[in-house]
Amino acid sequence: MPFFVFKANEFNISNVNQLFQDYGSFTLLDLVQEYREVKEKYVIIDSAEKLSDIERPEVFQEFLSTLRNWGWKILFTTRLSYLDDLKNAFIQVYDVGFEPLYIPNLTSDKLVALSTEYQFSLPQSERLQTLLQNPFYLKEYLHNYPGGEATISYVDFKDVIWNKQIAKSSYRSNNTHRKREDCFLEIALNYYTL
Repeated sequence: MPFFVFKANEFNISNVNQLFQDYGSFTLLDLVQEYREVKEKYVIIDSAEKLSDIERPEVFQEFLSTLRNWGWKILFTTRLSYLDDLKNAFIQVYDVGFEPLYIPNLTSDKLVALSTEYQFSLPQSERLQTLLQNPFYLKEYLHNYPGGEATISYVDFKDVIWNKQIAKSSYRSNNTHRKREDCFLEIALNYYTL
């Protein structure tokens, strides 16, 4: 069963075939024709809320309509707080409906079972283990600590998430990472002083 994963911000391109340029002269039509006989085929669009930021929605529209015409199932991941915006974008911009599927947090027992099955260590901190029951945080944990990290604290892990997701410290042009961090801190301080 073929499936491909794209990040929504990858669609900030001028031509849909630019998605495949790393693979040579490969096109979207090549992709759909290659799997035309396969019944179950999927594409996952991660962080779909970022589709509203792309400059040329017609590129994504072409991608979406081509895949749908060739029988692909398309799954979108987004945080619950963006679901209404995404729903409006699909109806108004892309002229398609969708059915939301809510993925609940893992139970403590399921988290332990996954750590055993996939051989990664869980942190000793119960508070951090509870946070890792959220699939988003578990993904970030395993991305930053592929084998797990028993000694990491809740605060240390939150610092990693802060630097990666909020400050975006890997993007440093014009001190943008500092400006983003300062902005979020100011918002938080203003909220708590109201």
